Amino acid sequence: MAIRLRRPLALASVVTATLAGAVVLRSLTSGGGDPAPPASLTAAASPSLTVSSTTNPAQAPALTEVAPVLTKRVFAAGEQVTVKDGIGFLSAADGSLETWSFPGSENSYYSLQSSPDGALLVFNQGKEGSFNVVVDRSSGRSWQLSRGLGVQSGAGHGALFVATFSEPGAAPAYFVASAADGSLRPLPITGETGAFGLTSPDGRKVALWAGDGLYLVDLAAASATKLSAGIDRNSASAGTLPGALGFTLSQNGAPVRRWFTWEGAETPGGLAPGAVSPNGRYLAAEWSAGPIKSGGEGGYPAIGAVSIIDRTPNIQVARYLGASTVGSRFGDAAWTSSSDSLVIEVAAGYKLVSPSGQVLSSIDDAIHVLNPRPSPAIAGLLGTNRGTIIN
Repeated sequence: MAIRLRRPLALASVVTATLAGAVVLRSLTSGGGDPAPPASLTAAASPSLTVSSTTNPAQAPALTEVAPVLTKRVFAAGEQVTVKDGIGFLSAADGSLETWSFPGSENSYYSLQSSPDGALLVFNQGKEGSFNVVVDRSSGRSWQLSRGLGVQSGAGHGALFVATFSEPGAAPAYFVASAADGSLRPLPITGETGAFGLTSPDGRKVALWAGDGLYLVDLAAASATKLSAGIDRNSASAGTLPGALGFTLSQNGAPVRRWFTWEGAETPGGLAPGAVSPNGRYLAAEWSAGPIKSGGEGGYPAIGAVSIIDRTPNIQVARYLGASTVGSRFGDAAWTSSSDSLVIEVAAGYKLVSPSGQVLSSIDDAIHVLNPRPSPAIAGLLGTNRGTIIN
């Protein structure tokens, strides 16, 4: 996620406990970079990271601990947020907001993103020759990655993450890296870095695409198993399924998605298109009768609906007309953790509906920016694109 000066603060993860009351987030839009925070809330910051002229491009990959380069701040619920640009973590327990930003970033661009569980931050100053830096949120320790060493997006949990090493004339190398002690353990993986890394909900396993192969990595053991080969790099995509169901692999033209468990077993028959519920029972699929031809100029209106399929007998149990599934980037996250309802999108905004055909709640949003999605752990909570939580 690229973070830029004068862009609103980006929220990285939300819902961690029950929220009491509403939280309103605001950010300042005038002036230069972030104002100087109180000393009690500021981590020690070092100047910009620079490249030494004696750096050896052929050096072995390594993690080196450095002085903190990001500033941490905590804002209480209802307190005005004075950090304009960076990354934030909103607590549903007390409404507080923890922010991390790069001091002295006026008129500059930098990259800042988090690991899937929010435990690690990955920073790059965005200048030629800049190094990647990984920050452990719990301890505040910062690790500079040597030249050629990068972080595989989406592949990490806690202090462990998958790192890739590339240098001219050599095949890419893969490692399990640790932000706890700076160690690097090699993985038996070959091929160019692929487009995805997916981490299991419990953080033990990572599905990784490298070359034309699909690998399953055990982070704790630093081991890898090849699940499939022959993946077309130009048409393949993958996604995690909710709960402990596993993950899917899709290729253009295939009628179903290949379905793998987090233990590496492929489910016979695969999975049809649609959002599957966390218990694996229901599938929410988009249905359309196609466009209706009418006289005159302009586009033809289309009839669409969301159909809820009970996968066990493979029958439709409900259909919501004039609706579509929530944006594909959230995928199966449209379902609640209990599998008893899901969010669908309608002309007026969004609705929370049940597999039995009931509308449980409506959320008005004529411009469709909220994209609400249920908490993966807490019933009744919905996170939104606007840094707010709907209870």
